[in-house]
Amino acid sequence: MKWWNKISYRLTAFILLLAVVPLAGFGISTIRDIQQTRLLSVEQIHDNIARHSVDLIESSLLDTQKKIQLVIDSNELQSADSEDQEWILQILIKSLPHLYSLTIASTDGQERVKVGRDTVYNPKDLELHTDHPDFLKMENPKTIIGSIHESSSTRLILDMYIPLLSPMDRQVTAVLAAEIDIEKLLNFTADLRVGTTGYVYIVNEKGKILVHPDNSVVLAGEYALYNPLVQDFVSGHTEFAANKTYVNRKQTAVLTNVRAATEPKLMVVVIQSKQEALAAVTRISKRQTSILVSVLVLAILLSLYFTLKITRSLGRLSSGVQQIGAGNLNHRIKVSSSDELGIVTRSFNRMADDLKSVKRMADEQGWMKQGSAELDNLLRGDLPLDKICTTILTFMARFLKEQVGLIYVHDGQGLYTYIAGYAFQPGKKFQKSFKRGEGLIGQAVQEKKMLTITDIPNDYISVTSGLGALVPANLSIVPFVFNDQVEAVMELGSLAALTQLQNRFLSETADSIAIIIAGARSRQELSTALVQTRQQADVLQKQQEELQSANEELEEQTQLLMSSESRLKEQQEELQAANEELEEKTEYLERNKKNNVPSGLKKMDTAARKPEPPKERRALLKNTLADDRDKTGPGDKVILIIEDDVDFAMTLLKFCREKGFKGLVALTGEEGLELAQKYPSKAIILDIHLPGIDGWTVLDSLKENSATRHIPVHFMSSDDPVPEAFTKGAMGYITKPVSLEALEGVITHLESIINKEMKDLLLVEDNLNQRHAISKLISGNDVAIHEVSNGKDAILALEKKPYDCMILDLGLPDMSGFDLLKKMEKNDLIAAPPVIVYTGRELTQDEEQELRKYSETIIIKGVRSEERLLDETSLFLHRVVERMPEEKRKMISDLHDLDRVFQDRTILIVDDDMRNVFALSKVLHAKGINTIKAENGLKALEILEIRNDVDLVLMDIMMPVMDGYETMKKIRAKSRFDKLPIIALTAKAMQRDKEDCIAAGANDYLVKPLEIDRLLSMMRVWLYR
Repeated sequence: MKWWNKISYRLTAFILLLAVVPLAGFGISTIRDIQQTRLLSVEQIHDNIARHSVDLIESSLLDTQKKIQLVIDSNELQSADSEDQEWILQILIKSLPHLYSLTIASTDGQERVKVGRDTVYNPKDLELHTDHPDFLKMENPKTIIGSIHESSSTRLILDMYIPLLSPMDRQVTAVLAAEIDIEKLLNFTADLRVGTTGYVYIVNEKGKILVHPDNSVVLAGEYALYNPLVQDFVSGHTEFAANKTYVNRKQTAVLTNVRAATEPKLMVVVIQSKQEALAAVTRISKRQTSILVSVLVLAILLSLYFTLKITRSLGRLSSGVQQIGAGNLNHRIKVSSSDELGIVTRSFNRMADDLKSVKRMADEQGWMKQGSAELDNLLRGDLPLDKICTTILTFMARFLKEQVGLIYVHDGQGLYTYIAGYAFQPGKKFQKSFKRGEGLIGQAVQEKKMLTITDIPNDYISVTSGLGALVPANLSIVPFVFNDQVEAVMELGSLAALTQLQNRFLSETADSIAIIIAGARSRQELSTALVQTRQQADVLQKQQEELQSANEELEEQTQLLMSSESRLKEQQEELQAANEELEEKTEYLERNKKNNVPSGLKKMDTAARKPEPPKERRALLKNTLADDRDKTGPGDKVILIIEDDVDFAMTLLKFCREKGFKGLVALTGEEGLELAQKYPSKAIILDIHLPGIDGWTVLDSLKENSATRHIPVHFMSSDDPVPEAFTKGAMGYITKPVSLEALEGVITHLESIINKEMKDLLLVEDNLNQRHAISKLISGNDVAIHEVSNGKDAILALEKKPYDCMILDLGLPDMSGFDLLKKMEKNDLIAAPPVIVYTGRELTQDEEQELRKYSETIIIKGVRSEERLLDETSLFLHRVVERMPEEKRKMISDLHDLDRVFQDRTILIVDDDMRNVFALSKVLHAKGINTIKAENGLKALEILEIRNDVDLVLMDIMMPVMDGYETMKKIRAKSRFDKLPIIALTAKAMQRDKEDCIAAGANDYLVKPLEIDRLLSMMRVWLYR
């Protein structure tokens, strides 16, 4: 029997044929499908790369055209002269890195202005070009993009011609020609890689290679006509085959895909080795061949086994791919082998994992954006601080599934006070306020980061309802930090621990909430200060009207009294002269009688003596009065006497000399002010009724002058004492006529004040931080400050010794400030000093009238209150301003000179509208301010990097290159600019715009057109701070 007739061979051949043929057919089919899938994937990758490159080229050209057109449409380019046109073109060419040159030419092609990136063109370099487009013949002139050509410097240049139209008749007046450096425009493609062997290059309409990873190819000027798709492009075809295969110059089979650009006419070519592109398919083919050989050796069962295994694996792969493609990202394909099918299966599983991760991240990001947007909408508008805090807690409880919460807000004095709660029931241990570092709230303030606490004690906080109470399982304490200052702290409790996403939401929204709370607190403080200012202005207006009426009446009475007093003095002088004459005659008659002189003989001609007129006698007395003005020198103790009664002035001068003082005498108020300025005096004795200006006016002039305001002034007048004298800064008052004992007491009192180097000040304030702040403000080598925290200690201190001045807060723990003032008035052991009321609360009209009985100086804590407090205490303590530290001298000086804060300050103006910049600079220069100009945000950042003397920034919002929002964010990102004041200027007036400006880093906000007075006022506030 022949061997081929044996059943075993036939069966084996049949079984082998039955096993191998289907498997071979299935393997070949699978390889083809995978090959086709891979080719589609390669085509898609190549096409994406080519399309993205073309889009980048076209968008770059379009963006360049738009930016140039934006400059043209502003009409500033056409209206400017040649120098300004060159300046504008330089700014434009710096902002667009791929511009090589910009030229403004007339319609006949004559160049007027030309600016290059690396070349400086002189007027003699300007040429006539006849190849420019004739826009005059066009019905609708528009931008024309020329062809790519090589410049004289061997650069590849693309021309762009833009007509300049007259704003009146829209006729072409000139042409702006832009030369674009193709190498800079297209150089991004040189770094693009496709796998390990693939790359991207670009050709022009003639097939010449413009950009290639191998720069030598470009330098050699090679053409890519060996690529069949490039040949089609050169031939004018508009549609090109996909995955075109050809053998390159290195005899390597490659796959190529292309994408053409219309303006300019370019083609992006993507090349990849076919071997690399189909490497996975080749590996699968080789493995399938090995399987077929193994099946032939291992026999029928193994061939059937492998056939079934492959078929089942492919089925699972196909089913899994379909389910994943349908959106079931949780489905995973079971991996049953480590061959190519296993690799593909694992790749699909990894792809499903990546897609699921991306979807989860997108969902989380969407959830966070939704929460931020919803919270932002809820907090829009100028809401009060308590409403903002309540809204935040309600939103957080709903959005984060929190069950209890509360917020503590910084009160500006170092405490964080409870302001709002959600489902919160205070317990016995509830604390309404915290200091920095005190408790968990204070610790969160100290660390400036969120704290998360678990294992909460049962008596700490609870979630309560009608059915009972539960202790939360998780506690989150979130500080809201703005400009390195913790504005508020939020405490949230939940029955379940917060997820990582929820904690991230709390952290990311904390900054925006801090800005909103800081803005609300600033608005609240400004509103309070505004109300106080208006009330004070109304009160001052009424007082001014009353004082004006009283002054007019007083002036009339003063004039009448002066006239009567003058007439009375003249009569007294005439009577005195007559008495002297009568005494002389009597004496003469007695002598004649003793000497037996006959009555008809006279030894003296008494008829020849006439009484001197009163005015002449007054002038004679004034001329004979000799004070010490010619004898004073450095170190002398001088007392200035301003008194129109010559005899009384001579008496005062005598007492001063006996006490070791030198005296100066002025018979009028005007002369007294002149002597006070010319000679440094230790004290002044002042009469109220003076010829010319009266004593009150003299006192006001002395206290308003920084060189004389520290001199102690003692009144001596025939009027009864009035409290106004002490509130204006006088240290004593005595009524004429004055006894010798009282006069000696006045001189002794003045001597004790002059010799007293340390002035005593009593500070009555219950807030420890506030006391320390006031002490630091007023402290000096010439002031001894005694601090007390309640009214009882103040009474004891005043009974022990007299004080030169007293600062009083109305809110004391044991009694009110009003009660303390009343007790001081009734206590005979107390010599009440001048009182300065320094309080943080609003006063009613009745309260203010009550306080005016004891003190004319009432200071409400707020804007510039510290300067006023320093100024008033210096007045009552008779402190020499020139001897005070430089910082405190400046505070007092600036308080009396509003515009001094502007002197030698440097302001950076960031605005692209030069007209606004020049107008604003002119106003600021008139105030003594130095200005720096920047036409966009990028230029502003460059200026701030090289200059350290910028005190404030005026920032426009809408600008080219870099707008105001981005600029402010970049400024605030640098720690050295944290305190730099920035005022945003915008043409919009929406609340949202203001919030965006504050969020971006602005300190304040103004709407155009600007109100100069409001701008200057705002600048004073921020420059002073």
